[in-house]
Amino acid sequence: MTTDKVNYEELYKAEFAEKQKCKSIIRTLYTDSPDMLWIKDLAGRYVWGNSRVITGLLGKKCLDDIIGFTDLEIAKDLAVGTTAGISCTGTDKITVLKGTKQLLLEEFILNGEFTVLEVIKNVIRDGNGDIVGTTGAGRDITKNYQLLHELVSGIKCEGMYGNPLELVYDSVHKIDRSCE
Repeated sequence: MTTDKVNYEELYKAEFAEKQKCKSIIRTLYTDSPDMLWIKDLAGRYVWGNSRVITGLLGKKCLDDIIGFTDLEIAKDLAVGTTAGISCTGTDKITVLKGTKQLLLEEFILNGEFTVLEVIKNVIRDGNGDIVGTTGAGRDITKNYQLLHELVSGIKCEGMYGNPLELVYDSVHKIDRSCE
């Protein structure tokens, strides 16, 4: 009777290499992602967030400063105004109620400044299909949002360049037709 020997050392090395690869991916998401990324439990408490969320949005120093806290609790603690906490908490609830991925705009006052985030949120389900939390990715689009509103309302273009709708019309209809 022959028995194949299991090379436990090779199995350990392969498992260790896989764990290192996973840690490297998580570290990259934490430090190098251009977007804010987070995971929350069903009560809206942070389970994980990357550095863009921790220091950039929430004004905290490290992951331990947000784990177990809701957006409302963090907003009150920082005295940045609760509109941020209310907005984020509200869109979390919408995502859970709908049970599917949501593309949302979150508008609020943060540190005295009007802020707009474009956010994609989704539910996290357990093995039974029950919703156990939410995950999300967000990007600060405040400058683009403000420019778009200025353009559409004609505030910026009206004085300098004319009505934005006339500009589009003129650019389409003043095409050089000399080759006709």
